[in-house]
Amino acid sequence: MARTKDQYRNLSGSDKAAIFMLSLEQEYSAKLFEMMDDE
Repeated sequence: MARTKDQYRNLSGSDKAAIFMLSLEQEYSAKLFEMMDDE
């Protein structure tokens, strides 16, 4: 368990955001992607 926490802490913000987006249902992630800028 401690190893998993360490691995999570070492992820970048972009990696954490990607994991979050993948965990959402398609309907919700599509709405979030629509609101995002291209940058």
